[in-house]
Order: sequence, then C-alpha cells, then structure tokens
Amino acid sequence: DPAKLEAAVRPVLDDAVLGPRVGFAAVAPDGTPLFSSGGGALAPASTTKVLTSFAALSTIDPQTRFATKVVRSGDDLVLVGGGDPYLSTKPAARGGDRVFQADLTTLARRTAASLKASGTTTVRLRYDTSLFTGADASPAWEPDYVTANIVTRVSALWADQGISNGVRAADPADAAARTFARLLADRGVRVTGDPAPATAAAGAPVVGEVRSATLAQIVETLIRISDNEAAEVVLRHVAKAAG
Repeated sequence: DPAKLEAAVRPVLDDAVLGPRVGFAAVAPDGTPLFSSGGGALAPASTTKVLTSFAALSTIDPQTRFATKVVRSGDDLVLVGGGDPYLSTKPAARGGDRVFQADLTTLARRTAASLKASGTTTVRLRYDTSLFTGADASPAWEPDYVTANIVTRVSALWADQGISNGVRAADPADAAARTFARLLADRGVRVTGDPAPATAAAGAPVVGEVRSATLAQIVETLIRISDNEAAEVVLRHVAKAAG
C-alpha cells in the first residue's frame, strides 16, 4: 500500500541525522513505483557494492581463487601479489569466516621448506604488485581518506588489508613484504637487506603459493560486512577481466 509505506517511511527520512540530502525509492516486485522522495543525482554510497559484486560474478567465474605466490627470479625471491583482498598474516581461527583461506604464515612455511630442500637459507626479498596498475587511491575519495586512517591504499598485495594495531600502512605491499621476511627468518631463512619492489620474470619458478577463498565467498563477505577495501580490489579484478 503506497500510502501506508509513505506514512511509515516519511518520518525517518526527515530525521536530521541523515543530513541535508536524502533519497528513497521503493518498487513493487513487478517494477511498479510505490513511493519515492528526494530529487537530483545522489551518490549511492555502499549500495554500489551490490553492483560491483554483480559485475564481478557476471564477468569472472565465481569459483575463481586468487593466488599469492613466491617465485625465484634470478638471485631474488619475489613475493607476488595476486589481489587477494582477505590475505591475512596468520591462519584463520577454526570456525571463523571462511573467506580467510590464505595467509603469509602458511606461505612462509611452504617457501622455507622448498628453499631448504634446495639448500638455500639466505635470500634477498622483492615484492611484485604489478597485477594492478593505475591510481591506488580514487580521485573521488575525500582528500583525507588515506591520511586520516579511513581507507588503505589499494594494492594487489597486502596482509590484513594493510592494518596493524589499528593503523593502516602507507604502503601496504611493503608492509606485507616486511612481515613475510620476518616470518621466513622465524623459519630459518635469512633475508638480507630490506624488501624492495620489483617485477617477477615471466615463467619464474614458483617456490610457494597460497590461494584465496572463491570469488563467490569473497563477494558474500564484502557485501555482508560492507567492506570498502575488498570492494576496491574486486573492482580491479573486474576491470582486468573486462579488458
């Protein structure tokens, strides 16, 4: 009943807490408009994530998983970002969100085992974020979104979305590489110098790998918790898939 709908919704739309510009629209299942309020163009905010997720599931196989790899490139070990928005530092707790399926601790254990099997115990570490190109912060964001610790710069490589002790890293890929270097050292592989950016050679042999949750699981979580960072990463995968 359009009249009853308007009567129920109107007082809430007039609440000052919503700010000066508020839009509302409701339609029946057959598409018939029931009630709308507010005119002009409005930024749709987090409902945009529904469109981003639909685009992802329409463009990319929902069972796709994104791999974070370690490869040998000449004398270097290269940590290659695969665009896993939920790569973590530690393995997920039992019974936790199934979206957390890849972590740097497991990757370090597998990498160290492979290196030791080949007689290597000292390496130089590099990291590769070349999967994503272009701006790592949207020009449409408020100028202080990054500096005020509201969002993380978007990268194909990060751990815990670049957050440590509540603070977002200025360079999440560098932070992830430094964490990985420490995890390797804990497992008997010494890393010389500081990690530095590089691009892995094509066809470089893989010495360790972890794989993300499926895209379907990633989308499920990013919509459920309205995850800004995951949505930004998924959007970049859509862009690549669309050419």
